[in-house]
Amino acid sequence: SKEKYAMKNYSTVSRQFMKKGSRPFIHPQAVVSPKARIGTGTKVWAFAQVREDAVIGRNCVIANGAYIDNGVRLGNRVIVQDKALIYKNIIVEDDVFIGPGACFTNDPFPRAISIRNLSGIRWVVGKGASIGANACIHSEVNIGKHALIGSDTLVTKNIPDYGLVYGSPGRLVGFVSPRGIPLKLAKESKHRMYFKDSTSSFELGVDLRNAVVIGDVLPTRDVVDAI
Repeated sequence: SKEKYAMKNYSTVSRQFMKKGSRPFIHPQAVVSPKARIGTGTKVWAFAQVREDAVIGRNCVIANGAYIDNGVRLGNRVIVQDKALIYKNIIVEDDVFIGPGACFTNDPFPRAISIRNLSGIRWVVGKGASIGANACIHSEVNIGKHALIGSDTLVTKNIPDYGLVYGSPGRLVGFVSPRGIPLKLAKESKHRMYFKDSTSSFELGVDLRNAVVIGDVLPTRDVVDAI
């Protein structure tokens, strides 16, 4: 039975990341490959699937029905909410939140008769980033640290650190603090914008000449002042 198979996998999960006398919690109705590596304190809930050669760090949550493909790397304290789909070969750094139903694709030109060779190809979700519910992230799109992606956003281009992005396709509309607070434009010069979190001492400078943007535009003063 499925339950018997899941329990068998539970007993054979690699202990490489576990402290002595500790193991992750894996629900009896989760399907976890014995070739997956799962850190201590991590919880894998019912109907989630973790494929072979996936690596999940410590104190993560893999929620109901989530899918972690083979070759995926999750850092520590990553939250993967219900029904989120993470396909290979993505690297997700520490403290990332992935909302319910979010999907990370890995082939821009899929066909039923072929499987893309992803050898040597990887892309990254940066530390502390948050991905909203039902967002779709295209292949080979890097998301910067502490970036915030709105729900239902279609992400087709790289997102800078602290970037606030939403829409379909996603557009950079501002920046956020590490806590996810939208930043206000404090001042600007010919080549730089300076942002500040009014609730803390966090400040951010953005070089307009080198910024990586979504939708080929930087946020205007009107847009930034509105968030």
